[in-house]
Amino acid sequence: MTCDEEFNALRRAEQDLAAWRELHSRPSAAPEAEVLRRSAELTAALRERQDAYNRCRGAKMAHDDFEALMRDETGAPLGGGAGPPM
Repeated sequence: MTCDEEFNALRRAEQDLAAWRELHSRPSAAPEAEVLRRSAELTAALRERQDAYNRCRGAKMAHDDFEALMRDETGAPLGGGAGPPM
């Protein structure tokens, strides 16, 4: 997934958890064990999405940092333009 897709998936996971919590913030007929189990599943899914988005952003930033090392302050490639274009 791209970072934008990861971000959208993260937002959906946040919305799903918020909706679930809102729905079950009042006493319900659902068994408490089921409510807790589903809450735990949604929380775990949210953490996974957050981790995936953080990894994506970290990889993108690392790539950008590496490419910045290969260019001068004007953005021109170092080494007089030798080698393949970036």
